[in-house]
Formats: sequence, C-alpha cells, structure tokens
Amino acid sequence: MRGIYVNSTLTSSTITGNTISNLNNAYSGNIASRTDAICTSGGSNTIQNNIVSYLTANSSAVLLKGIQQVVTTTGTDQVVTGNTVHDLSNTSSTGSAVIAGIQYSGPITLSNKVSFNFVHGLSLASSNTNSEIDGIVLGGRL
Repeated sequence: MRGIYVNSTLTSSTITGNTISNLNNAYSGNIASRTDAICTSGGSNTIQNNIVSYLTANSSAVLLKGIQQVVTTTGTDQVVTGNTVHDLSNTSSTGSAVIAGIQYSGPITLSNKVSFNFVHGLSLASSNTNSEIDGIVLGGRL
C-alpha cells in the first residue's frame, strides 16, 4: 500500500506540499507486506514539505514507512527536506515489527540532502526484541 509511488521509469520528480494521512494496512498474513506514504525508486527526486500522518497496521509482517527513498543510481540527486512524519503505529503484540519515519538510501554524490525533517509519535505494541522503531534511517551516502 502506497500513498505516492514514483517508479524507476521517471527521470525526475518533485513531491511537495502533499498531505498523506489515515492509511491503514489491514493485512493479517505472514508474508511481508508494506505501507509507504511516499516511495521513490527511480530518477532524481525532491521530497519536500509534505505531511505524513496516521499510518497504521496490525501485523508484524507489515513494514511501515512514512517516506522511503531508495534510489542509489549514480548521477541522480535526492533531496528529502522539510517533511513532517508523525503517528505511525503497529498494534501487533507479536512478531518483529518495523517502523521507520524516513528511510533514505542514496547515490554517491555530494548533492544529496536529508534535512529539516520532523519525525515523532512512532509506536509499536510488540515486545519482540527484533522489533525496531527508527526515526530516520540513513542507508546511503550523503
């Protein structure tokens, strides 16, 4: 489930000034599922001044991410700035659940930026020690 998805066929996109709210992933199976309010997987992207709120799930199989930028292609520019991500929750009490406010993986260039984002109100009900809550995950180079 995704609010806004930019696939790998676009050369560039600007995602700005959007409100994505109240996405509920009701999946109850055991195979991994995902909910992303904003996800980019190709081209150069600017994700700026968006509000992401109230994403929910009730299964440890659901990966819940507010903003996910996963383009690592050399020569692309990635900017994630000025966004507010809040009230992401998974109410499953079992299994290893994952919530990330912003997940960033980017290319090896000097023009990428993750800045001035506000992430708060992330919660998990699971007591599994493999569960994780991450405000901002930096998995690429900035």
